[in-house]
Amino acid sequence: MGMKPALVKKFFPNLLSWKELEYLINIRPLMNIERVAVLDENRNRIDEIEWDNSPWTIDTDCYPPHLLREYIEKYVCIFHDMSRCSFNINKVAETLEKKFNKSVDAHVYVCRNVNAVHPFGVHTDKVDNLIVQCEGKTNFKVWDPDGKLVVDCAMIPGDAVFIPASFPHEVTTLTPRMSVSFPLHTDHPTTFEDRTWIKL
Repeated sequence: MGMKPALVKKFFPNLLSWKELEYLINIRPLMNIERVAVLDENRNRIDEIEWDNSPWTIDTDCYPPHLLREYIEKYVCIFHDMSRCSFNINKVAETLEKKFNKSVDAHVYVCRNVNAVHPFGVHTDKVDNLIVQCEGKTNFKVWDPDGKLVVDCAMIPGDAVFIPASFPHEVTTLTPRMSVSFPLHTDHPTTFEDRTWIKL
């Protein structure tokens, strides 16, 4: 697309709060091993475990609350397919889809342990990404493909950084933090989520 990285201060100050995430992670069927990825410092998923379920459980692959809490406090956790998890996130995804004519998802990243080694280190993504800082403070570094540092910023809630595909970047947790990543998919650019928001 020929796009460049961009840092936007105060892009969306109230995108997602700790309290809103608390409501979501306590909806047991949402917290299944397909949606939630818990990663150690080597990018290995920590879900090769078994647990007992209540006899009335319909969804069998959902983390029990005590285990999910332990993981959230210790590791980097990623919640996938979250583009409809709140009105605000759904609205941002819809706006991006209309602007770029690409399918947009949302991933919630949580790291409450500032001593946790971030599993991705310096890495690139295959798609363009808009990342919004929601809680806490995170340092984002972005390099161009030639290795020149083009973004180096401690992001606070509301700040956003746009990272084009194939641009190396690195995330460093400075305080317990949460961010939302909006990847713009190129493999199915015109398959869009139904963004109708149900109001009661």
